[in-house]
Amino acid sequence: MKKLLLFLLLLLLFMEGLTAMALQESTGLEEPDYILKVACLKGPTAFGAIKLFEDQPRFPHGVSSSYELLGTVQMMVARVATGEVDAAVLPLNLAAKLYSQGSGYPMAAVVGRGMVFLLSRDDSIEGWQDLPGKELALAGQGATPDYLLQYFVTQQGISVDQMTINYSFTAPQIAQNAIAGLVNTVIVPEPFATMIELKSPDMLRRLDFQQSWIDQGLSDQAYPMTVVVLSPLLLEDHPQAAEQFLKAYEDSILWVNENSQQAALLIEKFGVMSAALAEPAIKNCNLVYVPALKARDDIEEYLQVLRDFNPSSIGGNLPDEGFYLP
Repeated sequence: MKKLLLFLLLLLLFMEGLTAMALQESTGLEEPDYILKVACLKGPTAFGAIKLFEDQPRFPHGVSSSYELLGTVQMMVARVATGEVDAAVLPLNLAAKLYSQGSGYPMAAVVGRGMVFLLSRDDSIEGWQDLPGKELALAGQGATPDYLLQYFVTQQGISVDQMTINYSFTAPQIAQNAIAGLVNTVIVPEPFATMIELKSPDMLRRLDFQQSWIDQGLSDQAYPMTVVVLSPLLLEDHPQAAEQFLKAYEDSILWVNENSQQAALLIEKFGVMSAALAEPAIKNCNLVYVPALKARDDIEEYLQVLRDFNPSSIGGNLPDEGFYLP
C-alpha cells in the first residue's frame, strides 16, 4: 500500500512537471533568471516610463523587469550608490554627480527636456529684466530652476539679490498657495504650472525657461533635464536585455506622447499623480528620447552653466567620455 501511494505521488509530481513545461512552451515564457530593476523618481520624471510599469516587459535569456517609484532624491542616490538598481531615471546633474563620485552608471539617453515656467498675476513681468524688486516663490535653493534663474538674470546684468525669493515651500505647496492667492509670482516645473493655470486663470505663464535657453543661443532645443542611466553590471552581464530595455523605454515615451488620455490613467493607476492633472500636463513635459552621444553637446553646455554657479551641483567637473553610453 505504501509503495502504491509513493508511486502515485511520484506520478502526480511527474504530471505537474509536464504541465508546467507545456505551459511554458505554449506561452513562450520561462522562469526569469534575472530581474532588471528600474527606479524612477515620483512625478513627471516617471511619465515616460509608465507604459513599462504597466507591461512589465520580459527580455532575452530569462530576464524580466520590475519598476519602482521613489519619493525622494535621497532614496534614488542610495539605490544608485549601492548598485541596487539596474536602471535609474533621474535629473541630469544628479546623474553626472553620482557618476563623478564613483557610481559608474553611464547615461544611456536624455528622456526629458526642460519644463520650468515663471507664472504671475503681475502684468508688468514681460522679461527677465522686469524681476528686480519682485517677490517670488521657488522650490529648492540650489536646485536646477534656481541655477537657471540666476543664469538668465545674470545675462541681463541683474543679480538675484535684487529680488526677494522665498525658498521655504515645496513645489506642491507653491502651487496650492498660488491657487489660493497667497503668492503672486512663482517658478515651478510641470505639472504644477498646468495645475496653477487650470485652477487660477489669472496666473499666466510669463517666462518660459526653455525658450529663454534657446534664445541665449545655447541650443536650438530646450536644455536636457532628465536622463536614464544603466548599471555597469547590467551592461556587462546582460547587454542584449539592456539594449531591448532602452528600445522599450523609447517606445513607451512615444506612446505616452501620442496617447495622453490613456497614459494619464496609468499615471494615476501607479500612484504618480491624478489623471486629471497628468493629462493636460503631458504635452508640456518635453518627453523625448535622445541617445547619449547624440545629446553630448547639449548636455555639456547645460552642465557647464550649472558648474559655473556651483561645481558641486555636478560633482565638480564635467563627466568624462565614459559617462556617455555608446
